[in-house]
Amino acid sequence: DEAYASVHELGKLMVTISVLSVIGLVFLAIIISKRLTEPIKSLELGAQDLVSGNFKPIQVSSKNEIGSLTEIFNQTASELLFIRKKLEDRIELANKDLEKKNRELIKANDDLKKLDEMKSEFISLVSHELKTPLSTMKVSAEYLESDDTIGPGERREMLRIIIRNIDRQTRMINDI
Repeated sequence: DEAYASVHELGKLMVTISVLSVIGLVFLAIIISKRLTEPIKSLELGAQDLVSGNFKPIQVSSKNEIGSLTEIFNQTASELLFIRKKLEDRIELANKDLEKKNRELIKANDDLKKLDEMKSEFISLVSHELKTPLSTMKVSAEYLESDDTIGPGERREMLRIIIRNIDRQTRMINDI
């Protein structure tokens, strides 16, 4: 019984030591995994901040591969932010230039509309001015054609009116 009691005591001691060892190993594994995953998690958060535009350099906590990766990430992020700033500046300049060109196009379009109105008025005026002598010539020619009793003096007067209107119309066409 004494020997069995000692073995039983030794068994309890072994179980206690095993349980304590397992608890210690679990605790140690948690600490080690936190130390390993913390820098990776900070890289992940830094990447999310970079995407959202709120990047702040990540503090390098170790000199191992993860520390080197963090330094490379910080350099890359800084370069990307610099390039982004240059692109934003270029876009801003391009937008200002486009706004200026747009204003110029609007002004040119307004000028073209005014010119088009002036052209329409000019064509209307020229059309009217050209029709007036033609109407007089037509009336005079129709009068000469329709009335056989017209005397030579009146006939000459009608022909002078027609010739004068032809000359007038010729001058207007030459002026145009």
